[in-house]
Amino acid sequence: MNLSSAASLVGPVWEGAAITNVCGVPGSVACLGRTLHERRLVLVTTQHALFGAGAPAHSPVSVVQRKDSAWQLRRIGRSGCGRRDTVRFADLDVHIDCAVVELDEQDAVPPGWRVVEDHPAAKPPAPGEHVTKIGAATGLTDGFVVDVAHNAQALFDGRARAAPGQLLVRSRARGRAFAAAGDSGAVLRDAGGALVGLLWGVTGGGDGVACPIAPVLWVLHVQPVRLAPVAPLSPSTHVF
Repeated sequence: MNLSSAASLVGPVWEGAAITNVCGVPGSVACLGRTLHERRLVLVTTQHALFGAGAPAHSPVSVVQRKDSAWQLRRIGRSGCGRRDTVRFADLDVHIDCAVVELDEQDAVPPGWRVVEDHPAAKPPAPGEHVTKIGAATGLTDGFVVDVAHNAQALFDGRARAAPGQLLVRSRARGRAFAAAGDSGAVLRDAGGALVGLLWGVTGGGDGVACPIAPVLWVLHVQPVRLAPVAPLSPSTHVF
């Protein structure tokens, strides 16, 4: 499991952690990011998870944690910019559903960790390619890409709208869904760990529906980053 903790939070927020907006709409953390314009740390998730059920802009976002056999909410930030629409990217129409959580704390990195760049895949995945995701509802699941130009349907205020250019992912485990409600916002990674998509939906058969990652990062103006452990000093290393 990859740690994508957000700066000075009291306890780390993992990739796939459960979050909720002020109206109780659940979602998952995709990854930690840094904005290109202000270099601020943010968490990436879906627009409908942050703004669903009428949640207003800049409203509180909390992580859902289990403590002493009870579920608790801990505020981590507020809803930031997001977009849920069809955009033109690389000469193709692509549906995106993405947003960021503006973190309350920015300065302190947990002891023993440092911020390093995470990397999107150099090219879109191909049909048959192996991918994984960690979501708040179903945890870690293995899948394979069924379609890279899937024409999905997304609900906007109860009405279905076309959602073109999507990744369709099916579980590799017979009888197990790749995703479920509450996994929205989970990031898809390829076999090498590179980011390839942002999960926002699920079919009736349990297949995951995800936006390609490139237009998501382009719209959000975010560089994905992660926390890596600080390498211990060797006995021969001198610090001045």
